[in-house]
Amino acid sequence: MKGTFRDLSTAIQYSRDSVDHAQGASILNDAIAAAADLMEKTARRKEIAEIMAQEASVQTYAMAALTVSGALAFHDLAAAESESRGRRISLLADIVFGGEFVDVAMLLEAWKDILEINYFPIFDPAKKILSKLTAHDAAEIASRLYKTNSRIISMGLGNSPDLYGQVFQKSISDRKKLAAFYTKPAAATLLAAVTIPDRWRDEESVRSLRVADFACGTGALLLAAYRRLAANYEAASGESMRDLHPHMMAECLIGADVLPIATHLTAAGLTNVYPKQQYEHTRIYQPVQGGKDCKIGSLEWIKQDATLDYTERRLTGTGTRGERETPAHGSCDIVLMNPPYVRSTGPGGRTDQSDTRQMFTAFGATNEDRRKISERATKMFANLPSAKGQKYCADKRAGLATFFMDLAHAKLRGGGGGECWGWFCQ
Repeated sequence: MKGTFRDLSTAIQYSRDSVDHAQGASILNDAIAAAADLMEKTARRKEIAEIMAQEASVQTYAMAALTVSGALAFHDLAAAESESRGRRISLLADIVFGGEFVDVAMLLEAWKDILEINYFPIFDPAKKILSKLTAHDAAEIASRLYKTNSRIISMGLGNSPDLYGQVFQKSISDRKKLAAFYTKPAAATLLAAVTIPDRWRDEESVRSLRVADFACGTGALLLAAYRRLAANYEAASGESMRDLHPHMMAECLIGADVLPIATHLTAAGLTNVYPKQQYEHTRIYQPVQGGKDCKIGSLEWIKQDATLDYTERRLTGTGTRGERETPAHGSCDIVLMNPPYVRSTGPGGRTDQSDTRQMFTAFGATNEDRRKISERATKMFANLPSAKGQKYCADKRAGLATFFMDLAHAKLRGGGGGECWGWFCQ
């Protein structure tokens, strides 16, 4: 094998990121399942479902447990960083007694202090979940998850966003109904490697770059793209990308998903690239699907003048903010997506599914809701203004992914040509 020193550096980077997480994911998944079972038996299960913006189900409680687990895994780093702001926040060693039992009151107080500084996407939903549970239930769930995290950290897999993303996938019981086939880390790394060239290597070009995923799920593709960009920049400049992290979060990395907890996990994963570097804003959006206006999530942005309404939010380091702005047409250099591929005229791969309207099925939508949303989406895309012989490919018979192809094409610079480097639909 022949290559340059940079080739060797890149190989080391990818081999480090391709650690087999199977055992850790299995251990964590078992703990998440056990915690979800406990939540399902509590008197506060409906309140938990409301926080997660989903129906009351084991699936929802698994996502809630995963959220709490992620905050526990990130706690000590966030608490240690607080000292740079002149604050003393308790480490887990001060909160966990006998190496096993979490004092939930102390934990929630510590999370309150952390949230006053930063790390909102990680700690806010976790704090709300534990606060809704009884003291006994919260302590039992937090203690079990803490012990599991300790075991995973001892395996060298602590604070791994890839690991949590894998368990998130397993927590979705009806993946085809939710169109939730999340991208595995290895596939995301490959797509980022073949999509992002070496040309974006200096600070000026990196700062001006815009990378988007309008169906980001847990953020695997955005995370892989960010790591690829960081590896290119650091190899070329000899400098860490750490100082650019706040700018990358606020301007360069664009994600959207209709599942709020997915956007939190996306932001958490991106945070973990440079976890000690705090940021103010992100471009991670929470568009709405359904509702009285039959909204279609980020696909609403196919309209040239699309804006968000008061129900839709954008994450920041310290909270969410109402936002009217959406990514403009022709503003993105790269769009990487593994969008939902479900279709409206067939079972979408499910042999046991009789409903023929597979698009827009999540969140307890009735058949009539799905019909109205699907009709609105089809009409919106069919009436798009054409330019220079532009032909759109959106077709509900071919699947929802075709709608996202049109959206990606519209957002890329030059209408999919010019300086853009394309997008990949896995």
